[in-house]
Amino acid sequence: MGGELGTILRGYRRASALTQQQLADMLGYDRTYISMIESGRRSVADRGTLAHIAGTLAIPPRVLGVAGPGDADFAAMLAFGTSVIRLAATTGVTIGQPLT
Repeated sequence: MGGELGTILRGYRRASALTQQQLADMLGYDRTYISMIESGRRSVADRGTLAHIAGTLAIPPRVLGVAGPGDADFAAMLAFGTSVIRLAATTGVTIGQPLT
């Protein structure tokens, strides 16, 4: 999540009439960290951090590129993965090995 997170945070902050310090306090981060994200000098790729931001600000996690258990796409992805593993087990295929 590159500059999009900065744009989202800045937009959220402005729409909520918050200062960077107030947003930082809400999230439990330093104001300079928020400033760096908003300006694009810092990117956030850690899923835990993105999930924390989404949860705290009540932003759907998928907007920040994080899928969670309540997300239909996440559930479909897990079901697909389970099906692939089950199919591989029944056919004797080892996951990660090339088919011959």
